[in-house]
Amino acid sequence: MEDALDAYVQGASRAPCKVAVSDRVPAGRGLVLTADVEPGELVLEVPPSVLLNCSSMHKRHALGNAPRKNAFEKRGAGGPLSSHQVISCALAQWRAGGRPDTVLAPFLVSLPDAFPTAPLTWAVEGGMENTDILKSLSHTARSRADQVKSRFDRDWHHIAEITSQAMYQDIWASMGMCGTAPTISQHDFLWGWMCTNSRCVYMDLGYAQHPDNFTLAPLLDMANHTAVPWLECKVRYDVRGGLELLAPSQPRPERAGRQGWRKGDEVCITYGAHANTTLLAEYGFVLPADLHPDDAYYTGNRYNDVLLDEAIITLLDTQGDVGQWKRELLESEGYWADYSIHPSPAPAHPSHRLHTALRLVCMEIDEAKRQKTPGARPESRTRTDAERVWRLVTRGGRESISSANEDAVRKQLSTLCNALHASHAQKLAMLASIQGTDPEAIRIVQQVLYEEQRIAELVRISAEKGDAW
Repeated sequence: MEDALDAYVQGASRAPCKVAVSDRVPAGRGLVLTADVEPGELVLEVPPSVLLNCSSMHKRHALGNAPRKNAFEKRGAGGPLSSHQVISCALAQWRAGGRPDTVLAPFLVSLPDAFPTAPLTWAVEGGMENTDILKSLSHTARSRADQVKSRFDRDWHHIAEITSQAMYQDIWASMGMCGTAPTISQHDFLWGWMCTNSRCVYMDLGYAQHPDNFTLAPLLDMANHTAVPWLECKVRYDVRGGLELLAPSQPRPERAGRQGWRKGDEVCITYGAHANTTLLAEYGFVLPADLHPDDAYYTGNRYNDVLLDEAIITLLDTQGDVGQWKRELLESEGYWADYSIHPSPAPAHPSHRLHTALRLVCMEIDEAKRQKTPGARPESRTRTDAERVWRLVTRGGRESISSANEDAVRKQLSTLCNALHASHAQKLAMLASIQGTDPEAIRIVQQVLYEEQRIAELVRISAEKGDAW
């Protein structure tokens, strides 16, 4: 299968291919160099004739509801489909049709058969074991997985609506297929959607909506993700409209005496600066917990974070009317939700949004003092005064509300971190009892839970030590 894919891409390329698919990489499958190369050397050319995107499909057969090139282009009933919807549908049709032979077949057969470690698969396929593993996800992972599920549901709804329309047949024909397009199931569409979501590469195709500008690129899409800058291969556009992959521009640090890269080295690209929970939700994998083994402080993915939205909402709910007032103030000032803690850069710390919200959450509002009645607590404030001082801090007018408030913030954050550690311990115990689930899926969810416990521990220590944030 890999040989056919190599021949498919190489046959249309002008430059020699210096990469190949290998199962001897940490992720289990990826690209490696087939020869020694210099830093920045061209190692793969993917010509436009083998790219799969809405533009190349449209050239084979007109797509009546393809993405718009500009906001004023007219489209058929129901408006334009997105690139993600079109390509996902095309892949699903090919699968539902029995994987028929086509000019694209060498690429299509190289796509994964399934995505057992993706939360979207667990949510769509259902079953007791999938339900249990979803329940074991951390709040952060589940929140991001739910966002992916919402996008999938929207796209499936649009495609299900066009199965009896001409556009559905157009998509089939644009893949070089003859006859009537087969009916696709949600299971087929899930596969096509995950292939598209996990393997697309940005490419400016001239579409009005930025998310529509991407392509599937045979062979190049086998490159795994790296968060290590010096390991990253660069992807660039060539003058013919294809893509080129270049070896890392810097030599490997452990080979300072040699300027190039060697045969067998893995070829990686970066999917972006993402936390492991995002990588899990979007693609079904995570980076290793020992990604930076020489870092004595935190060895994991430096983009990892933990969301504490649920905890902050619970705190405000316990404050009754005052909590509701604080929530409305946070919303009006643009500080509602997206509250996170981070391990990097050291020391581990809360995000600015979380720190700002906690300052308000920890302020004592004395209703008796507001009404000028005896017995008001000296550290408490009226709502008007609290809002005034809090706004001053958010706008740079003063560094903090008070030393007592900062102490309360650190104490509250420490309590939240301890609570997260305890709740994750319960999830880990639940995970250990799950049967019939892919072992790698279990391992990944366990890793995420352990990583979040570690981040919470580091933030707690930082809060209690009084580290500067």
